[in-house]
Amino acid sequence: MLIISRVYQKKYINILSNISKILIDYHYHDYIEILFFLSGNGLVYVNGQEILYGSNTLVIVNSQRAHAINV
Repeated sequence: MLIISRVYQKKYINILSNISKILIDYHYHDYIEILFFLSGNGLVYVNGQEILYGSNTLVIVNSQRAHAINV
C-alpha cells in the first residue's frame, strides 16, 4: 500500500494506491472529502448508509459526516 499525503492551500491531499484490503474506521473531518476510485470495488459507509463503489466511482462526503471505507 502506498499512501502519499500532501498539503495544498492548507488542505490535505491523500493518494492511496495498490491497496489489497484495508478498513478505514468511522471518522469525520471539518472539511469535505472527495474519494475517487480508479479500480476495484468495495464499500463506503456514510452516516450508516452503505454505498457500493466500483471502478471510476466518485464519492463526496460532506464535512462533519461520519464515514468509513472498506476496500
